Amino acid sequence: MSETKLVKIIPRPAAWDEVRKPLTANVNEQNPLEVDLMTSFRSGYCYLAMDRYAALQRDYYVKVNVRFIRPVLMRDPEMFLKSTDYRYLYDPMDMGRQAQFLGLPWRGDMVPDICKTVGNAVTPTPNEEHGLFYRVYAISGLIQSEHPGKAMGWAQRMFQTMYGGVDNWQNLIPEVLSELAIPADPTEKKSLDQKEHYFSIIEQNEANNHASGHGGVPNGIFRCDPFWGHDRIDTLIWRLKQNGLTRRWSKPLD
Repeated sequence: MSETKLVKIIPRPAAWDEVRKPLTANVNEQNPLEVDLMTSFRSGYCYLAMDRYAALQRDYYVKVNVRFIRPVLMRDPEMFLKSTDYRYLYDPMDMGRQAQFLGLPWRGDMVPDICKTVGNAVTPTPNEEHGLFYRVYAISGLIQSEHPGKAMGWAQRMFQTMYGGVDNWQNLIPEVLSELAIPADPTEKKSLDQKEHYFSIIEQNEANNHASGHGGVPNGIFRCDPFWGHDRIDTLIWRLKQNGLTRRWSKPLD
C-alpha cells in the first residue's frame, strides 16, 4: 500500500472576513483601491494578463502592486511528475490561441524551458541550468523593493520581449532597465551581489500568494481575496466596482 502524503492547508485568517464588507470611502488619486498582482515570467498566462492589469491602473484609481513569483518548477521540482499529461499539450496551445484572441504577438518558444522531455516523461532540469531566470528574478526583487513604481513597466517590457518574438531577449535587459531610468550596470551588479536578499523578497511573495487561498499565477489579490487566472480579471473589476472603483477624472462606477 502506497504511503499517503498529507497536504498542508494554510487557513485564511478569520479577520479577513471583515474586509469582504464593501468600502465606503471615496476612491480617488489619494485613496486608490489596491491590488497585489502575483506574476511569473515563466507563465504565458501572466503575459496575457499583464497589459490588462496595466490598463486597469492607467484608467482607474487603482494601484497595482506587482509581486514576482518564481516558476513553479523552481519552487517544486517534482511538479511535472505529479501533473496530468494533457496539461503539457493544452496549455501551450491555449496560450497561443488566447494571444491571438487578444491580438498579442506570441512566441512561447522564446522562453527557455526549465524542464526536459525524456521519452514520455517530463522532468525538471537541474537548478544550475536556471541561471537566466535567477538573473531576471534577482533584478525583479530589487526593482520591487527599491523601484516599486517601475515594477509594472519592468514586467510589461520583459513579457513583451520574452513572448513577443525578440531573439536573444536576455541581451535587452540592460536596455529595458535604461528605458525605465534604472541604471543598468549598477542594478545588475547589486542584484547579483545581494541575490539572497532579493530572493527572500520573492519567497515572501510566494508565501503571501499561498496564504491568499491560491498559489498560482496570475493572481490578483484584492482585500485578501484571490482572483486567479487571466480569465478572472473581469470578475476582479466587478468586485472593485462594488468597492467604489472610479475611472480617473470621473465618478464611481455602478
